[in-house]
Amino acid sequence: MELKIEKKDSYLLLAPEGRIDAGTSQQFDSSFTEASSALDEQPDIILDLSEVEYLSSAGLRSVLKIAKQCTAGKKKLVICGIQPPVNEVFRISGFAALLKIAGTRDEAIALISG
Repeated sequence: MELKIEKKDSYLLLAPEGRIDAGTSQQFDSSFTEASSALDEQPDIILDLSEVEYLSSAGLRSVLKIAKQCTAGKKKLVICGIQPPVNEVFRISGFAALLKIAGTRDEAIALISG
């Protein structure tokens, strides 16, 4: 799992690649924590999962941690680019109903901006 992080004008873009599972979720968590703690203030977040091929329950826990941090900081989290196998995990777990999900990164940017 590799995590690309980009600070944009009004949001932080997180774009993981590969699998987020029990073996990689800790790396995902610590990379996110390190990136967000280096910022002056907590920005809105776009989590682009277009390059994630597998997400386990440990990965869901990582997504939930980000969602809780956004809620606590009164910031938005929009998830985009979810591939069909990962979307199934979101649907079955009920996360699809709890989180803001956009089809594309452009749609996510519009939701963050609006």
